[in-house]
Amino acid sequence: AISLYYQKVMENDDNHFEADQVYQEILANNIYAIAKTPMAKTITERTLTGYRNYKTNVTYIENLTDTLKTDIEKGKQLVEEAFKKVKFDVVIGNPPYQNEGIGDVARDEPIYHKFMDLAYEVADKAVLITPARFLFNAGQTPKVWNQKMLADEHLKVLYYEQDSSKIFPNTDIKGGIAVTYRYE
Repeated sequence: AISLYYQKVMENDDNHFEADQVYQEILANNIYAIAKTPMAKTITERTLTGYRNYKTNVTYIENLTDTLKTDIEKGKQLVEEAFKKVKFDVVIGNPPYQNEGIGDVARDEPIYHKFMDLAYEVADKAVLITPARFLFNAGQTPKVWNQKMLADEHLKVLYYEQDSSKIFPNTDIKGGIAVTYRYE
């Protein structure tokens, strides 16, 4: 949002600039977000608008995570329906990393790879921050998926940090954090 705002400021050639109006137009036409929970939706809207009554394109898609576990195409359809078939130029995100295991012996199940696949389905470019274990063909993501990603000539690792607490304080994500860029 800020780079679009700055671009509008630089294009302005008169002394009168409606900063609030420009920001509202950017929010209404250029920023789309999917929140993991209804509360996260509210927090995201408040972060973007500062409690002002501006139009946003922030949504919570019920059962998106569960849908993605079995059907990426159906997940794509849910996103397209939520945003009225908007064509995305770029997806930028920090998808949920895992579902918590249930019970005493249940392990946490990774889900970030499903959101990565979804991002690649809805846009030609994606920048995502995720756990990095897949870069070493390690962790619980499917080995076939790991290998697909490692062989993907369109995937670039922009940044890698082994110590996740340097990115997310008080957090220990085994294998570290990666920021990846994928383009078609």
